Amino acid sequence: MLGLAVVTLLLAGCSSSSSSSQAPAGSGSASTPSDTASAPPTDSTPVVGSPSFTSYSIPTASATPGEITVGPDGNLWFVENDGNKIGTVTPTGTVKEFAVPTASAGPSGITTGPDGNLWFTEGDGNKIGQITPAGVIKEFVLPTNCGGDGCTPDGITTGPDGNLWFTENDGDKIGQITTSGTIKEFSLPNCGSDGCSPASITTGPDKNLWFTEEDGNKIGQITTSGTIKDFAVPTAKSSPEGIITGPDGNLWFTEGAGNKIGQITPTGTIKEFAVSDANAALGDIVTGPDGNLWAAQGDGKIDEITPAGVVKAFPTPSSTSVVAGLTVGPDHNLWFTEDTADKVAKGVIGAGGATVAGTSSPEPSASPAASATTSAKPKATTG
Repeated sequence: MLGLAVVTLLLAGCSSSSSSSQAPAGSGSASTPSDTASAPPTDSTPVVGSPSFTSYSIPTASATPGEITVGPDGNLWFVENDGNKIGTVTPTGTVKEFAVPTASAGPSGITTGPDGNLWFTEGDGNKIGQITPAGVIKEFVLPTNCGGDGCTPDGITTGPDGNLWFTENDGDKIGQITTSGTIKEFSLPNCGSDGCSPASITTGPDKNLWFTEEDGNKIGQITTSGTIKDFAVPTAKSSPEGIITGPDGNLWFTEGAGNKIGQITPTGTIKEFAVSDANAALGDIVTGPDGNLWAAQGDGKIDEITPAGVVKAFPTPSSTSVVAGLTVGPDHNLWFTEDTADKVAKGVIGAGGATVAGTSSPEPSASPAASATTSAKPKATTG
């Protein structure tokens, strides 16, 4: 059914970029930006009947920006998968870039750590990186190499124990790294011949870590001591992708191939809500400043979903570009990356703005509680 969403469209900003270089600190390798000017913001004109956003061009061509997060300095930080850089943008649109020391490292996930630095995964470098707000980078090699091709570290988050937790997509493992660089790995159970392929990871309301399994078609839970449970997603081959704790005390996740947004309680009961687009290719998901969930689509749209399960889709500035990373900034705006357009964009949500027609989903479908399987004691390694 069709519904209406109220969206406030307040946008501002101008774009410039700088890069420089400085010497590394400690034992880490460092890269720094050199000053260059970026293109002005583009696509800031509202489209009638749709939310309007402001986008900022990234100086590096074919950068393929991905995950994005809020840094300890109040700026937004994002990875450039093909540009092999870590980028930062101020709430007013000033962009800087820092080169990752390892060539073709393929930076993937990024989060703010408990030590006041940013931490990121190197999907092709088989490393975890740390970058200070000043741009000094250190890298930590994973203790295993998963058959020689690397374990493909992917999602990363800060855990309730003060450590960083990350997924190993090709390694079928969950990793833990301390802020001093000690790494442990925990093998996932019940992966089968296709593997589990863990992707996104977040801290749940129960103070455990929760993650998605793309090929395992499950939602996983791991305690800080390494005990693992998994819960099957009702829709077959749905390819769960992003996951986040919602405003209702449950976990919410996207189904990249299932065209649905899922909700799972801390005890494992799953509900699924269909989106309107047949090939949405859903990815990242975040809790918005309006108390709803917002999810990235691969077809140039962002979905809004209420805790009751009502879904609406809205086009983004570069409607043909994949919306890759998604977060809420310190300015309470939505911030996201557009990977094929090489841009970072923002938009304001709230009451009192234009009334926008959105495409709503069908009524939600509920599944019975998923069965949970508990793994044997996890394998731990240190590095």
